[in-house]
Amino acid sequence: GIVLKVYEQKSKALGAFVIIVLFVFYGLSTLRYNKLWASEKNYCRYMLNLSPQMHIASFWLADIYMEEENFDYAKYYYSKSIRGYKNDWEAYTNLGLIEAVLGNVEGAEMLNRKAMTLNAEAVEPKNNLAALYIEQGEFEKAEELLFEVVEKKYYYMDARKNLVTMYTKQGLKREAEQMIKTILQINPQDADVPRLIRNLNYN
Repeated sequence: GIVLKVYEQKSKALGAFVIIVLFVFYGLSTLRYNKLWASEKNYCRYMLNLSPQMHIASFWLADIYMEEENFDYAKYYYSKSIRGYKNDWEAYTNLGLIEAVLGNVEGAEMLNRKAMTLNAEAVEPKNNLAALYIEQGEFEKAEELLFEVVEKKYYYMDARKNLVTMYTKQGLKREAEQMIKTILQINPQDADVPRLIRNLNYN
């Protein structure tokens, strides 16, 4: 029931990335161009062959492996992204998520805190760290972080859903119902609400 957030840098970097790619691919045959673009992995590997330190390509490739749950390769390319850009807080956030999935709570906490140090305004690592605390039963720490997130970013639904999960685990039905009500006020069609309600009623 806990919602962990993977930070996807694709949309942020896409403009600059496409310009670079178009420049590099200019003059290539149409056949080869289409072959490269037909596979995101081939595309990223090609860019890394041209420029091994291009952290955006490493990050993007790591995202692909993350979606495939190929965590070893995802970790390798997120780490490579960090080597190309040491302040890559998004890569630290996603590495923290991987460690959480693998059950390495201490490593996940360290990586999320590193991401928070690099970007104090980011909500994803705070949300993910709070999710870890919920799993460990450290509800006060989790609640403090999640309220920081929703105060900073009112419409950040993952944090609100994590609050519902936390209140459900604590048996705080009224608080959970109130947060569900707030979620529905923000988005009446939220697809996760039926699951949250079922979990609340089950407990």
